[in-house]
Amino acid sequence: MEQEITEIIHHMMSSQQQIAKVLEAERHIVDHIAKIVNEIPDQFPSFNDMEAIVKNTSEVTKTISSYLVSLADFEEAIADNLTAVMMELQIKDEGE
Repeated sequence: MEQEITEIIHHMMSSQQQIAKVLEAERHIVDHIAKIVNEIPDQFPSFNDMEAIVKNTSEVTKTISSYLVSLADFEEAIADNLTAVMMELQIKDEGE
């Protein structure tokens, strides 16, 4: 029984390490977005032409899209982690 508990804890540790890696990647994305927000002027910006407006809007949209995709990946990683843990626990319960 102790061996089974040790194995479950080991699996959970590995899963938590993977989640930590995903969180570290998320931290870089949030840092990048914060830098972009800091660059937004406090007063009305003066764009030289419509091309500059489109370019800046496109960059902001790409950054936000990237952030949302990474959040979805993070959610999926958590779901995969929990699914594996729950399946392991269910197998252990059935064995007893």
